[in-house]
Amino acid sequence: SLTGSETSTSLSSEEKQPQSFFRRTPFQPNFVSNAVFIVSMFQNAVITMVNHGGRPFSVSFLESRPLCLSVGLSFLLAIACLAETLSMVNNFIQLAPFPTKSSKVALLRLLVINLSSCYFIEYFSTFIFRRDVWRERNESYQHHALSKLGTLAADEEERLLLEERKQNSILVYFLCLVTFNFVVKILR
Repeated sequence: SLTGSETSTSLSSEEKQPQSFFRRTPFQPNFVSNAVFIVSMFQNAVITMVNHGGRPFSVSFLESRPLCLSVGLSFLLAIACLAETLSMVNNFIQLAPFPTKSSKVALLRLLVINLSSCYFIEYFSTFIFRRDVWRERNESYQHHALSKLGTLAADEEERLLLEERKQNSILVYFLCLVTFNFVVKILR
């Protein structure tokens, strides 16, 4: 202290710590940064899915392959990172290991509550405030599409949309199955 030995020791330890250009310490992944990353990625996918206008304003969720893929793969990546089954991906994204299984389960609960509450709030608010839109969205799509089909170009477009809807349904079921597999690994 009076001799200055502590000062020289503290200076040498400061010199050894790597610092970035802006004199910040390098990023160190932790549970909070994991949770922020996973929840924000999942929430972006939820917002995209729930706030998509769909019928009668544009194509429905299942009629748009890019929308199905982006939302489905975002859900899958969030759950896969939470399950920590793809260690190479977690290392690349710089996610720290979760401290306990209960922390994973708690975060999974948060994601499920987030998805279900956002969807049901949008569904019921459309039912209450825009009954006409709600009826159009919940009308049996195949019956509606097939009953209106004729020989016009628009009718051919409806047939193509119906076929794409079937293909995208298979894709969504597959992504749900893989995501469910990761959820089981979290809960096990």
